[in-house]
Amino acid sequence: MGLNRLDYFWGAYSAVEDATPDEAEGQVHLAEDEIPASLVESFREEEISRLSGEYGRRGVGKPEQVEKLRYVQDDSEHKIVVVNRAIMLFKTDDPIMRRLHRFIETMKSEAASEESTQDSH
Repeated sequence: MGLNRLDYFWGAYSAVEDATPDEAEGQVHLAEDEIPASLVESFREEEISRLSGEYGRRGVGKPEQVEKLRYVQDDSEHKIVVVNRAIMLFKTDDPIMRRLHRFIETMKSEAASEESTQDSH
């Protein structure tokens, strides 16, 4: 099961439908050869490939915290939308939200680490 690409962006939006990369607070784009082994491991451990669609709850935050993950695995594209993750983690004990949280934080950490490595060269 090859992970061919990861695209992720996040931000605060007036509505989930308004969430676009153009207005994002941050973005991560990784091609197959750029995806660190630790991120592939997290993807597998958190069983992200079993998830698709929207997770979280609309309307519990204003603005809405929206995160969109698109990944390509074995040349098949999948999309996940996470809405109000911070509130959902605080207010619920949803195991899927915790899995998404761990994976997203691993991805953001790896991307930040890669950026700091590139900046030092």
